[in-house]
Amino acid sequence: MADASWWARLAERAHQFLAGAARERQAGIQGPAIGITRPLGSGFIMRTVTLQRLRTSDEGTFGRVSLDGVWFDSLELPWRQNRPNVSSIPPGTYRVEWTHSPLFGRETYELQAVAARYGIRIHPGNYGGDEALGWSSDLKGCIALGLGCGSLLNRAGKPQRAVLSSKRAVAQFEDLLGREPFMLTIAPILGDLG
Repeated sequence: MADASWWARLAERAHQFLAGAARERQAGIQGPAIGITRPLGSGFIMRTVTLQRLRTSDEGTFGRVSLDGVWFDSLELPWRQNRPNVSSIPPGTYRVEWTHSPLFGRETYELQAVAARYGIRIHPGNYGGDEALGWSSDLKGCIALGLGCGSLLNRAGKPQRAVLSSKRAVAQFEDLLGREPFMLTIAPILGDLG
């Protein structure tokens, strides 16, 4: 468990990151936190959202998403060389579209053109651990959102770091974006805060 000084350093790094993005937006530069972009040859203005990865372990990769001043916690699998069903996806920028999911039986956001992967969605889930190491996971490469992070008892009855209130978070995220396509930039972990 992280101590108070680790959380203070993390909060300061996040504040610096967002302050820099705000300065870039004011200067007319497309900043990393959230912005507007106009795809070439199109009159459609597409929103840009960034998922900033903050920490990773065998229990999952945790981060933050900011959208119009609203924060969401994010959860992905640990990095396992982009192997399908067991790894998070590579950092980068992805077009995200509102598509039908046969698995969920409803429309969800799906990332497009992910190298060597398909069906990467944004959906509710609490756990994102490495199942081969005994951790629980609700993900197979997708991204879960939450309204907080905490520890829950996993399927084996062991405490595991998790995102909380995920269904509410995903519903709010979908409502804020109006189920319109957007660009998602997944930024790598900012460095060792240890």
